[in-house]
Amino acid sequence: MINADVIQHQIVKDIRLYFNTLHYRTLHFHKDMEILWALDGGFEILIDNKQKTVEEGKILLLNVGQLHEIKAASKGCTMLAVHLSPNLVAKEVPALEHIRFEESFLHTLPEETYKGIKTLLLETMWQYLKKPQYYELYCTNNMRMFVYFLLTGLPYHVLTEKESLVQEKHNERLQSLVRFVEQNYMYNIRLSDFARQEGRSLNRMSHFIKSTMGQSFREYVDLVRFNAAFTMMVTGQYKMLDICMECGFSDYKYFSKAFLSRTGLTPEMYYKQLSRNAGDETAAEHNIYSQERFYTPEQSIGLCEKFREKYIK
Repeated sequence: MINADVIQHQIVKDIRLYFNTLHYRTLHFHKDMEILWALDGGFEILIDNKQKTVEEGKILLLNVGQLHEIKAASKGCTMLAVHLSPNLVAKEVPALEHIRFEESFLHTLPEETYKGIKTLLLETMWQYLKKPQYYELYCTNNMRMFVYFLLTGLPYHVLTEKESLVQEKHNERLQSLVRFVEQNYMYNIRLSDFARQEGRSLNRMSHFIKSTMGQSFREYVDLVRFNAAFTMMVTGQYKMLDICMECGFSDYKYFSKAFLSRTGLTPEMYYKQLSRNAGDETAAEHNIYSQERFYTPEQSIGLCEKFREKYIK
Protein backbone atom coordinates (compact mmCIF):
# COMPACT_ATOMS: atom_id res chain seq x y z
CA MET A 1 0.00 0.00 0.00
CA ILE A 2 1.10 3.56 -0.57
CA ASN A 3 -0.27 5.09 2.61
CA ALA A 4 -0.27 3.55 6.08
CA ASP A 5 1.09 0.13 5.19
CA VAL A 6 -0.66 -2.57 7.19
CA ILE A 7 2.00 -5.12 8.03
CA GLN A 8 0.64 -8.65 8.21
CA HIS A 9 2.49 -10.53 10.97
CA GLN A 10 1.85 -13.93 9.46
CA ILE A 11 4.59 -16.00 11.07
CA VAL A 12 5.46 -14.53 14.46
CA LYS A 13 3.09 -12.23 16.35
CA ASP A 14 4.08 -8.54 16.15
CA ILE A 15 7.13 -9.31 13.97
CA ARG A 16 7.71 -9.46 10.24
CA LEU A 17 11.00 -10.00 8.41
CA TYR A 18 11.58 -10.34 4.68
CA PHE A 19 14.14 -9.90 1.91
CA ASN A 20 13.35 -7.82 -1.14
CA THR A 21 15.18 -6.12 -3.99
CA LEU A 22 13.81 -2.61 -4.24
CA HIS A 23 14.09 -0.02 -6.99
CA TYR A 24 11.45 2.41 -5.83
CA ARG A 25 8.73 2.72 -3.20
CA THR A 26 6.57 5.83 -3.09
CA LEU A 27 5.94 7.99 -0.02
CA HIS A 28 4.30 5.97 2.77
CA PHE A 29 4.44 5.24 6.48
CA HIS A 30 3.89 2.28 8.78
CA LYS A 31 2.20 1.79 12.11
CA ASP A 32 5.21 -0.35 13.03
CA MET A 33 8.84 0.48 13.65
CA GLU A 34 10.84 -0.41 10.52
CA ILE A 35 14.48 -1.42 10.09
CA LEU A 36 16.06 -1.49 6.63
CA TRP A 37 19.47 -3.14 6.16
CA ALA A 38 21.07 -2.48 2.75
CA LEU A 39 22.73 -5.86 2.17
CA ASP A 40 23.62 -5.55 -1.52
CA GLY A 41 23.61 -2.05 -3.00
CA GLY A 42 22.52 1.19 -1.41
CA PHE A 43 19.56 3.53 -1.66
CA GLU A 44 18.39 7.10 -1.18
CA ILE A 45 15.58 7.68 1.27
CA LEU A 46 13.47 10.77 1.85
CA ILE A 47 12.53 10.87 5.54
CA ASP A 48 10.16 13.62 6.62
CA ASN A 49 11.28 15.63 3.57
CA LYS A 50 15.00 15.19 4.35
CA GLN A 51 17.20 13.20 1.97
CA LYS A 52 19.58 10.54 3.36
CA THR A 53 21.97 8.16 1.62
CA VAL A 54 22.12 4.58 2.90
CA GLU A 55 25.29 2.87 1.73
CA GLU A 56 25.67 -0.87 1.28
CA GLY A 57 26.05 -2.61 4.64
CA LYS A 58 24.36 0.16 6.63
CA ILE A 59 21.20 -0.26 8.75
CA LEU A 60 18.51 2.41 8.93
CA LEU A 61 15.83 2.85 11.59
CA LEU A 62 12.41 4.38 10.88
CA ASN A 63 10.14 5.47 13.70
CA VAL A 64 6.47 4.53 13.94
CA GLY A 65 4.49 6.71 11.55
CA GLN A 66 7.57 8.28 9.94
CA LEU A 67 7.00 9.25 6.31
CA HIS A 68 9.55 7.94 3.83
CA GLU A 69 10.16 7.38 0.11
CA ILE A 70 12.89 5.05 -1.19
CA LYS A 71 14.87 5.15 -4.44
CA ALA A 72 17.69 2.72 -5.21
CA ALA A 73 20.29 2.70 -7.97
CA SER A 74 19.38 1.17 -11.34
CA LYS A 75 20.32 -2.34 -10.25
CA GLY A 76 18.17 -2.04 -7.13
CA CYS A 77 19.06 -2.67 -3.50
CA THR A 78 18.59 -6.06 -1.86
CA MET A 79 17.69 -5.47 1.75
CA LEU A 80 16.49 -7.14 4.90
CA ALA A 81 13.38 -5.38 6.17
CA VAL A 82 12.16 -5.81 9.73
CA HIS A 83 8.82 -4.55 11.05
CA LEU A 84 8.19 -4.49 14.79
CA SER A 85 4.80 -3.64 16.25
CA PRO A 86 4.83 -1.48 19.41
CA ASN A 87 2.71 -4.30 20.89
CA LEU A 88 5.86 -6.41 21.08
CA VAL A 89 6.95 -4.53 24.23
CA ALA A 90 3.65 -2.89 25.17
CA LYS A 91 3.84 -4.08 28.78
CA GLU A 92 7.43 -2.95 29.40
CA VAL A 93 7.52 0.13 27.12
CA PRO A 94 3.92 1.33 26.65
CA ALA A 95 5.12 4.61 25.13
CA LEU A 96 7.08 2.98 22.27
CA GLU A 97 4.67 4.12 19.56
CA HIS A 98 5.24 7.71 20.74
CA ILE A 99 9.03 7.41 21.02
CA ARG A 100 11.04 9.18 18.34
CA PHE A 101 14.65 8.07 18.03
CA GLU A 102 16.78 11.02 17.02
CA GLU A 103 19.35 9.00 15.07
CA SER A 104 18.42 7.03 11.94
CA PHE A 105 21.66 5.11 11.39
CA LEU A 106 22.51 2.22 13.69
CA HIS A 107 26.25 2.27 12.90
CA THR A 108 26.43 5.23 15.32
CA LEU A 109 26.01 2.68 18.12
CA PRO A 110 29.17 1.31 19.83
CA GLU A 111 31.04 -1.01 17.47
CA GLU A 112 30.43 -4.17 19.49
CA THR A 113 26.72 -3.38 19.86
CA TYR A 114 26.40 -2.74 16.13
CA LYS A 115 28.21 -5.97 15.31
CA GLY A 116 25.94 -7.83 17.72
CA ILE A 117 22.83 -6.31 16.10
CA LYS A 118 23.92 -7.57 12.66
CA THR A 119 24.31 -11.08 14.03
CA LEU A 120 21.04 -10.79 15.92
CA LEU A 121 19.08 -9.76 12.81
CA LEU A 122 20.46 -12.41 10.48
CA GLU A 123 20.22 -15.22 13.04
CA THR A 124 16.64 -14.19 13.77
CA MET A 125 15.88 -14.23 10.04
CA TRP A 126 17.39 -17.71 9.76
CA GLN A 127 15.15 -19.09 12.51
CA TYR A 128 12.17 -17.16 11.12
CA LEU A 129 12.62 -18.90 7.77
CA LYS A 130 13.61 -22.40 8.93
CA LYS A 131 10.96 -22.61 11.69
CA PRO A 132 12.63 -25.07 14.10
CA GLN A 133 10.88 -25.98 17.34
CA TYR A 134 10.22 -22.91 19.52
CA TYR A 135 11.37 -20.52 16.78
CA GLU A 136 8.60 -18.09 17.74
CA LEU A 137 10.09 -17.76 21.23
CA TYR A 138 13.58 -17.32 19.77
CA CYS A 139 12.49 -14.60 17.34
CA THR A 140 10.39 -12.74 19.89
CA ASN A 141 13.18 -12.78 22.46
CA ASN A 142 15.75 -11.52 19.93
CA MET A 143 13.55 -8.68 18.71
CA ARG A 144 12.77 -7.60 22.24
CA MET A 145 16.53 -7.54 22.87
CA PHE A 146 16.93 -5.48 19.71
CA VAL A 147 14.48 -2.88 21.07
CA TYR A 148 16.49 -2.86 24.31
CA PHE A 149 19.67 -2.05 22.35
CA LEU A 150 17.90 0.86 20.66
CA LEU A 151 16.47 2.28 23.89
CA THR A 152 19.77 2.08 25.73
CA GLY A 153 22.03 3.12 22.84
CA LEU A 154 20.26 5.84 20.87
CA PRO A 155 19.00 9.28 21.95
CA TYR A 156 15.23 9.69 21.79
CA HIS A 157 12.34 11.75 23.02
CA VAL A 158 8.69 10.94 23.69
CA LEU A 159 6.05 12.89 21.80
CA THR A 160 3.63 14.86 23.92
CA GLU A 161 -0.08 14.14 23.56
CA LYS A 162 -0.41 17.28 21.44
CA GLU A 163 2.51 16.32 19.19
CA SER A 164 1.08 12.82 18.72
CA LEU A 165 -2.30 14.28 17.77
CA VAL A 166 -0.69 16.66 15.26
CA GLN A 167 1.20 13.79 13.62
CA GLU A 168 -1.92 11.65 13.51
CA LYS A 169 -3.90 14.45 11.83
CA HIS A 170 -1.01 15.05 9.43
CA ASN A 171 -0.83 11.39 8.41
CA GLU A 172 -4.61 11.17 8.04
CA ARG A 173 -4.53 14.09 5.61
CA LEU A 174 -1.72 12.44 3.68
CA GLN A 175 -3.75 9.23 3.47
CA SER A 176 -6.69 11.24 2.20
CA LEU A 177 -4.52 12.85 -0.48
CA VAL A 178 -3.11 9.51 -1.59
CA ARG A 179 -6.59 7.97 -1.84
CA PHE A 180 -7.81 10.98 -3.81
CA VAL A 181 -4.98 10.70 -6.36
CA GLU A 182 -5.20 6.90 -6.50
CA GLN A 183 -8.90 7.04 -7.36
CA ASN A 184 -8.63 9.92 -9.85
CA TYR A 185 -5.17 9.99 -11.49
CA MET A 186 -6.66 8.74 -14.78
CA TYR A 187 -8.76 11.92 -15.00
CA ASN A 188 -7.93 15.62 -15.22
CA ILE A 189 -7.69 16.19 -11.46
CA ARG A 190 -6.73 19.47 -9.79
CA LEU A 191 -5.42 20.43 -6.38
CA SER A 192 -8.43 22.71 -5.95
CA ASP A 193 -10.65 19.60 -6.05
CA PHE A 194 -8.73 18.06 -3.16
CA ALA A 195 -8.69 21.33 -1.20
CA ARG A 196 -12.47 21.57 -1.56
CA GLN A 197 -12.85 17.98 -0.36
CA GLU A 198 -10.74 18.74 2.73
CA GLY A 199 -12.42 22.09 3.41
CA ARG A 200 -9.08 23.90 3.25
CA SER A 201 -7.71 26.72 1.11
CA LEU A 202 -5.76 26.02 -2.08
CA ASN A 203 -2.65 27.75 -0.69
CA ARG A 204 -2.78 25.75 2.54
CA MET A 205 -3.07 22.43 0.67
CA SER A 206 -0.29 23.42 -1.72
CA HIS A 207 2.02 24.17 1.22
CA PHE A 208 1.03 20.93 2.98
CA ILE A 209 1.92 18.80 -0.05
CA LYS A 210 5.18 20.60 -0.77
CA SER A 211 6.36 20.47 2.84
CA THR A 212 5.31 16.84 3.31
CA MET A 213 6.28 15.30 -0.01
CA GLY A 214 9.00 17.62 -1.26
CA GLN A 215 7.12 17.99 -4.55
CA SER A 216 4.08 19.74 -5.96
CA PHE A 217 0.65 18.20 -6.36
CA ARG A 218 1.16 18.02 -10.13
CA GLU A 219 4.54 16.31 -9.76
CA TYR A 220 3.04 13.74 -7.42
CA VAL A 221 0.12 13.02 -9.80
CA ASP A 222 2.59 12.62 -12.67
CA LEU A 223 4.61 10.15 -10.62
CA VAL A 224 1.53 8.05 -9.86
CA ARG A 225 0.59 8.14 -13.56
CA PHE A 226 4.09 7.05 -14.53
CA ASN A 227 4.00 4.12 -12.11
CA ALA A 228 0.55 3.12 -13.37
CA ALA A 229 1.82 3.24 -16.95
CA PHE A 230 4.85 1.20 -15.98
CA THR A 231 2.59 -1.41 -14.37
CA MET A 232 0.52 -1.74 -17.54
CA MET A 233 3.62 -1.82 -19.72
CA VAL A 234 5.29 -4.75 -17.98
CA THR A 235 2.28 -6.97 -18.70
CA GLY A 236 2.96 -6.68 -22.43
CA GLN A 237 -0.79 -6.64 -23.10
CA TYR A 238 -1.38 -3.00 -24.04
CA LYS A 239 -0.47 -0.62 -26.85
CA MET A 240 1.50 2.48 -25.88
CA LEU A 241 -1.32 4.84 -26.87
CA ASP A 242 -3.82 2.86 -24.76
CA ILE A 243 -1.47 3.06 -21.75
CA CYS A 244 -1.10 6.80 -22.28
CA MET A 245 -4.84 7.37 -22.28
CA GLU A 246 -5.69 4.93 -19.46
CA CYS A 247 -3.17 6.53 -17.10
CA GLY A 248 -4.40 10.09 -17.52
CA PHE A 249 -1.66 11.65 -19.65
CA SER A 250 -3.08 14.53 -21.66
CA ASP A 251 -1.29 13.51 -24.88
CA TYR A 252 1.37 11.12 -26.14
CA LYS A 253 4.07 13.79 -26.18
CA TYR A 254 3.58 14.34 -22.44
CA PHE A 255 3.59 10.57 -21.86
CA SER A 256 6.86 10.17 -23.75
CA LYS A 257 8.40 13.09 -21.86
CA ALA A 258 7.51 11.44 -18.53
CA PHE A 259 9.41 8.27 -19.50
CA LEU A 260 12.38 10.19 -20.85
CA SER A 261 12.73 12.24 -17.67
CA ARG A 262 12.56 9.18 -15.37
CA THR A 263 14.29 6.46 -17.40
CA GLY A 264 16.23 8.26 -20.12
CA LEU A 265 14.29 6.21 -22.69
CA THR A 266 11.14 6.67 -24.74
CA PRO A 267 8.21 4.36 -23.87
CA GLU A 268 8.95 2.27 -26.99
CA MET A 269 12.63 1.91 -26.14
CA TYR A 270 11.82 1.05 -22.53
CA TYR A 271 9.27 -1.57 -23.60
CA LYS A 272 11.87 -3.24 -25.84
CA GLN A 273 14.25 -3.34 -22.88
CA LEU A 274 11.57 -4.96 -20.72
CA SER A 275 10.88 -7.53 -23.44
CA ARG A 276 14.58 -8.49 -23.61
CA ASN A 277 14.62 -9.03 -19.83
CA ALA A 278 11.28 -10.87 -19.66
CA GLY A 279 12.92 -14.13 -18.66
CA ASP A 280 15.18 -12.58 -16.01
CA GLU A 281 14.27 -14.14 -12.67
CA THR A 282 15.45 -11.01 -10.86
CA ALA A 283 12.92 -8.78 -12.65
CA ALA A 284 11.04 -6.58 -10.22
CA GLU A 285 7.34 -6.67 -9.44
CA HIS A 286 5.56 -3.41 -10.23
CA ASN A 287 2.46 -1.51 -9.13
CA ILE A 288 1.51 2.14 -8.81
CA TYR A 289 3.25 2.26 -5.43
CA SER A 290 6.55 0.48 -5.97
CA GLN A 291 9.01 -1.36 -8.16
CA GLU A 292 10.49 -4.21 -6.20
CA ARG A 293 10.89 -7.95 -6.02
CA PHE A 294 9.96 -10.19 -3.09
CA TYR A 295 11.32 -13.70 -2.58
CA THR A 296 9.88 -17.11 -1.84
CA PRO A 297 10.81 -18.79 1.47
CA GLU A 298 13.21 -21.07 -0.40
CA GLN A 299 14.90 -18.16 -2.17
CA SER A 300 15.03 -16.24 1.12
CA ILE A 301 16.86 -19.11 2.83
CA GLY A 302 19.49 -18.98 0.06
CA LEU A 303 19.86 -15.22 0.53
CA CYS A 304 20.14 -15.63 4.28
CA GLU A 305 22.98 -18.14 3.86
CA LYS A 306 24.74 -15.75 1.48
CA PHE A 307 24.48 -12.74 3.76
CA ARG A 308 25.37 -14.66 6.93
CA GLU A 309 28.67 -15.52 5.25
CA LYS A 310 29.15 -11.90 4.14
CA TYR A 311 28.24 -10.08 7.35
CA ILE A 312 28.79 -12.44 10.27
CA LYS A 313 32.50 -12.84 10.76
